Amino acid sequence: MNLEHLKSDKLRTSLEGSRDEVLRNIALVSLRDDLPGLSDWQEFGVKEPNVDELLPFFEKMEFKSMADGLRTRDLFE
Repeated sequence: MNLEHLKSDKLRTSLEGSRDEVLRNIALVSLRDDLPGLSDWQEFGVKEPNVDELLPFFEKMEFKSMADGLRTRDLFE
């Protein structure tokens, strides 16, 4: 960390005291792209809905306008 470049002594001291927390937080917000099984990010893109599965769900949940939109194919446009 580049704490020596900070002008504020108070901020520098605070960050030095919280070094472990700062490093942990940086690790928590970092996105990883080296996970097994995630070789092709395109798999997670937007796809056409599976009408045969989605329509019964919409009807069961009584999403009438969404079910109608799915039937007419204008729901996802």
